[in-house]
Formats: sequence, structure tokens, C-alpha cells
Amino acid sequence: MGALLAYVGEAKDASQEILKGLAKVKFLGRDGVSLAMLHNGELFRARSAKGFEQAIREENFNLKGSMGIGGIRFATHGRPTIENTPPFFDCDTNFAAITGGVIENFSQLKQLLSKKGHLFKSRNDGEVVPHLLEDLLHEKHVDAYRMTLNRVEGPFSLLILDKSLPAIV
Repeated sequence: MGALLAYVGEAKDASQEILKGLAKVKFLGRDGVSLAMLHNGELFRARSAKGFEQAIREENFNLKGSMGIGGIRFATHGRPTIENTPPFFDCDTNFAAITGGVIENFSQLKQLLSKKGHLFKSRNDGEVVPHLLEDLLHEKHVDAYRMTLNRVEGPFSLLILDKSLPAIV
């Protein structure tokens, strides 16, 4: 199943606020923990393909920023490995994305985007989202987001951190 969580606020330790929220739903996924933060106009991520408790003990999830997204992963596409654990970036690291559910047409989207030069580093269906959004960047942001959502099919949820807005969608 998995779970997604976003935080925008005044907390200087926003990453810790996200982790507190994820701790409450850790039972929804055992295959990974993910976090992306926006700090000083740059995106940073921390991720682990371990269960929540082990990941928090062994990995550094203390990222700076007052805005971020996080997730608990239940693997549906791609084995539970670090490469298959979100958040995923586009080629230029302008977007960080975490998805839940299933993107049914990810194979077709991945093939199309690969032909255009996008490099994929995982087998996770959610990785197509930031690359598709990047591909549509020549449009206005609002149109690129709408067009991305119109092209992605299936029962899914999605959080995107955009360093140029900055906002969470």
C-alpha cells in the first residue's frame, strides 16, 4: 500500500516533522523510506530500501529545509532496492517525485522518454513522473503539471517537489 506525506511550514527541522508523520503509518509499507527536501533552492534526498525502524537507525534522514515530501514504500514495481526507492529526480534535478499506487502505462511512457534522451535509474513506475514533467517544461508550469497528470494512467497518488516554484503539488 505505502503512504505519502508532505510538509510546508516554519519548522527548521521539517524533515523530522515528516518522519514523525511517517512513523504513524509505517505499517503501510516495509520496502523503503524516502524523503526529499528543498533547501536554499536545491533539492536533496535521503532514501533507504529497509524498513522504517532500521532505516531511521542506520541512515541519515536529517535534511535541512522547511518544505519536503516523504513516503513509506510498499513495492509494486521494482524490487526493494535503493535504486527503486523514491524520491525520483528528473535529469536536471528540478523535480522530486514520490508516487503511490500503480502507473499502468509506465512502460510506454518510459520507452517514449528514453527515446528522447531521459535516463532512468530504476524499475519503479513512479520514476516516469519527474521525467515526463521535465519533458513538458517548455510549457507553462501549470500546463506541464496538467499535461503530466493527463498522460499518466492508473490508480495512483503523487507528490512533487518543484524547486523553481517552490511548491509541493
